[in-house]
Amino acid sequence: MIMKKNVLLFAASFTILALLSLCTWQSVRCAGLKNEIKLLEKEQAQYIESNRRLIAVVAKDSSARRIEHLARTELGMSKIAPENITLIKIEGGKGSEP
Repeated sequence: MIMKKNVLLFAASFTILALLSLCTWQSVRCAGLKNEIKLLEKEQAQYIESNRRLIAVVAKDSSARRIEHLARTELGMSKIAPENITLIKIEGGKGSEP
C-alpha cells in the first residue's frame, strides 16, 4: 500500500513538474513570438511608408505638366498649329467598315 502511494505521489509530482515546464516553455515561446510580431509590424510600416513615397513619385512623374515640360526642354518638341495638321483616312484597311 505504501509502495502504491509512493508511485502515485511520484507520478503526480512528475505530472505537475511536466506541466510547469510546458507552461514555462509556452510563455518563453509566446514572448519570442510577440517580439517577432513587433519587428514584423515595424518592417510592414516601413514598407507602407516606402510605398506611399513611391506612389507620390509616380504621380508627380506622370503628370501632364511634367511630361509636357520634358517634351519641350529635353526632347525639343513643340505643339503643332492646327492648320498644320493633316488627317489621313484609310479605307479598306483592317478594322474599317465596308
